[in-house]
Amino acid sequence: MWILAIVGAGTSFAEHSITQLYKTRLGGSYRGGAAFYIRTGIGGATGAFLGGLFAVLGYLSTGVLGALQPGAAADALVNGFGVPRIVATIVILAGLFVVLCGGIKGIGSFCEKIVPPMAVSYIVVALIIIVMNLGALPGVLATIVTSAFGKNAVFGGIVGSAISMGIKRGVYSSEAGQGTSTPHSATADTSHPAKQGLLQALSVYVDTILICTATAFMLLLSGQYNVYDAAGVAIYEALPGVEAGVGFGQAAADTIFPGFGRIFMASALLVFAFTTSITQYNLAESNAAALHRGFAENKWMSMALKLIYIFVPRYMGCMLDLDAVWSLSDLGMGLNAWLTLLTLLYFIPTTIKIYKDYFHQLAAGKDPVFRPSRCGIRNAELWEEIAGEYEAVAKTEQKEPAAKV
Repeated sequence: MWILAIVGAGTSFAEHSITQLYKTRLGGSYRGGAAFYIRTGIGGATGAFLGGLFAVLGYLSTGVLGALQPGAAADALVNGFGVPRIVATIVILAGLFVVLCGGIKGIGSFCEKIVPPMAVSYIVVALIIIVMNLGALPGVLATIVTSAFGKNAVFGGIVGSAISMGIKRGVYSSEAGQGTSTPHSATADTSHPAKQGLLQALSVYVDTILICTATAFMLLLSGQYNVYDAAGVAIYEALPGVEAGVGFGQAAADTIFPGFGRIFMASALLVFAFTTSITQYNLAESNAAALHRGFAENKWMSMALKLIYIFVPRYMGCMLDLDAVWSLSDLGMGLNAWLTLLTLLYFIPTTIKIYKDYFHQLAAGKDPVFRPSRCGIRNAELWEEIAGEYEAVAKTEQKEPAAKV
């Protein structure tokens, strides 16, 4: 996962910079994503076909197969608070419906308020557990490194499956190269595409290096986890009968905060899984808008999409067992990744132009503002308007201090 994060940061910069470049205005706000930039950036019949294909695959990925997040949220309620699964399912689905009816801006506002405090609290709890077990940290790092190269006597026999799992979970954690997070970037108001690209590249490190590493250290330092070989035989089993998931984190937190740890970890998972499930709807809606231009203004189509999105795959995710849900999610990731990564190869020259333009302006002491005509990039006329707006604001700000003097 660490190695994949380094590669994924570059991929993430490319796809999110290109997303910003080819975004559009629909329904009074910015819209975009992989389906949009593939269609507009490649152009012609090929671009239209591939853009439409991604829109369909993107909806299948997060709309139909993206059952993991609601399933994880339901598990948090069941395992952390003893809520019956059917009740947990109803609560999750009703909550999704209420938040999604607030629209894209409402979704962003909700996530901005609830996610950062919980993320900070999660890191604090993880750091406390790490500090309390600091003496064991060198041994844990040695276990990770020796296991990765098959040198660990205990785990050396499963290095192949560990690599496979690390790649799949690393991709899922950061979403780099999948195109699934691009619609969120398209809604951002920024003066240069590279700004959003760099921000998303940083988020790969935050997700995978910081959050996932903190979780790994919590489990490994406390010893609260299970490992099985391909035949299902236990290699290490500290929690008999507990599936991989929130149960490991709860047990790890309980070693330092008896009773509280279980509730806190369930609450954290509930927040992260629920908000991720909400933001995934943005991808479904953006793909619908890419397929049908009038979607953003059609309230009936929007409501139908919400109902299908919530009450079909989300119900499945809440009710299915964890292994089945992970299998659906892995299939969904594969649908997106192959097409996104192949099309990003086409945009390498454009990505390099965006990168160079940004750092050239930065080196000149400017707050970079992007004009595609300056870089020889076509089909991005919206950015000429955006650049004009930012430059007009900059001129106004320069005149105001002079007037006061």
